Amino acid sequence: MTSAPWRKNPLDYVLGPLNRDDFFANYHESKAIVINRDEPGRYSDLLSIARIDELLNAIDLDGEQVDMARAEPPVSRDHFLFPGGGADRAAISDLYRDGATLILPQLHQLDATLKDFCRSLESILSCHVQTNIYLTPPNSQGFRTHYDDHDVFVLQIEGEKEWRLYNTPIENPYRGEGFQSGAHEI
Repeated sequence: MTSAPWRKNPLDYVLGPLNRDDFFANYHESKAIVINRDEPGRYSDLLSIARIDELLNAIDLDGEQVDMARAEPPVSRDHFLFPGGGADRAAISDLYRDGATLILPQLHQLDATLKDFCRSLESILSCHVQTNIYLTPPNSQGFRTHYDDHDVFVLQIEGEKEWRLYNTPIENPYRGEGFQSGAHEI
């Protein structure tokens, strides 16, 4: 395992320079915060494109461990999964090259470093923490405008992305309550 710089203070690793007290008083479960840093390698001990590549080559992925998304046109699971449920690596590569986002839900279940990171955050937040990894090709968009029905920390591991954050269209949405462009004010 890596040096695990998150163990000493998990929230500082994620949110620094914002301090823990300010986070809990002003942001936790209430509003978004964006922290811009000029530290491209800040999370390199946690995850990298090279590590994702290692993991993808070391395990036989199934439909529970991989997904793909694209804003337009959408990606159907039968385009990258074999009939038995196993992942078709060649199809995944082709879809990625064609602009689809590769999604690795709950990768912490397969990677000890990510698992350790999640457990460290759980000790501070007193709730379950999981990782969902999104790998989007340049000049592509995996999802249309949407919201999550749970709180998230987004850590930009490599590359760059333009993010747009909006006001809360629905206060505390429930699981499955979808965002409808035009129906919700953003």
